[in-house]
Amino acid sequence: MMFKILAVALLAVGLVNGAGEAGAAEAQVSGDGASAPAEAPPAGAAEPQQAGGEPPADAEATGDIVDIASETDDLSTLVTALEAAGLVETLQGAGPFTVFAPTNAAFEDVPNLDEILADPEELKDILLYHVVSGETASTDIPTTAKKVATVEGEEVDVLRDDTATPNTVTVTDAQGTTYDVVKADIKATNGVIHIINGVLIP
Repeated sequence: MMFKILAVALLAVGLVNGAGEAGAAEAQVSGDGASAPAEAPPAGAAEPQQAGGEPPADAEATGDIVDIASETDDLSTLVTALEAAGLVETLQGAGPFTVFAPTNAAFEDVPNLDEILADPEELKDILLYHVVSGETASTDIPTTAKKVATVEGEEVDVLRDDTATPNTVTVTDAQGTTYDVVKADIKATNGVIHIINGVLIP
């Protein structure tokens, strides 16, 4: 009889202890029925960044044409050329301007680039041949070739192919050479930049 009483007592103690441990575990998971908050990311963790060295085409303008070009890695040669030709202040003016901006690689393809850079007047003419008065978005460019006067005085032919996806825009210079707009509609406070893959020659 004594053994039965002892066994019942031990069983009761075990049940009480088990209930207490389960309650404690439940309290650890949720004090008021809500899930525990997620851990914060480690301090200094990098946030996702946008790829590319230039602002997105639909971004609000944060500076003038020279500012935007200076912030764009692939237009560093253009900025150097603008400085050499004394055109920085011109393209910082009220405008508005549309600039067909050659990439660094486009300048590297010019065979006599060093000679042009050393001749400020010739360089100025070539650079102004990439500038059109007024602000022209890529969607404003017609689907049939149109001659457009540049600030330099001569014309370029512009064309938008709306059958392509996405639409493609081309620019043809006085030598008959056609280049593609590789990134369009980069907004500036005084106009718009279209990046092209060649240097236009008047």
